[in-house]
Amino acid sequence: TVLCSIIRIVMLVLKRFYRLPFDPFVLESHSGGKVKSASFKKDEIVVIDFWALWCAPCIAALDGMQMAVDLYANDPTVKFYFVITQDEPKKEKIDALWKKNDFRNMEVLYDANPKGKNSRNVVYKSMFPGTSGIPQKAILKNGRIRYRAEGYGGSPSGLMDEISYVIEILKEEGNHAEK
Repeated sequence: TVLCSIIRIVMLVLKRFYRLPFDPFVLESHSGGKVKSASFKKDEIVVIDFWALWCAPCIAALDGMQMAVDLYANDPTVKFYFVITQDEPKKEKIDALWKKNDFRNMEVLYDANPKGKNSRNVVYKSMFPGTSGIPQKAILKNGRIRYRAEGYGGSPSGLMDEISYVIEILKEEGNHAEK
């Protein structure tokens, strides 16, 4: 039933909540400029999707992420970033993928290279130590990783629901803190 599905998603979401610190970062944007984690505002919710061009599940998950981006398009307290990791950021291929799938308002960032290496995984490794699996999602708020999830279950609407449940829980948490 629908209620059982909702309960299952909520239980899954609640198991993945954290309050972990993360290393500050500055990443190059595909569209130019840089994104600095130090610039994230108080109570702003930042959704980061780690992906790669060679990763079929990562590419498949982008449809669900587009749905989540669209859902929060007019909400200035929610930001989405798509960090290409473990891969070289091939501008032409990224542009072609975005155009082919009509992806909009989905800012691509390039993960940083470790000193002396060419593996583009510095921010990814800092948020997901001990694993190399992608896609991975991290949702940040107030200098903390509040939610992490690995993989893609195959349903764009299911992924959008998962992301939106987390965002709404984090927003509500802020409302209770003010009272």
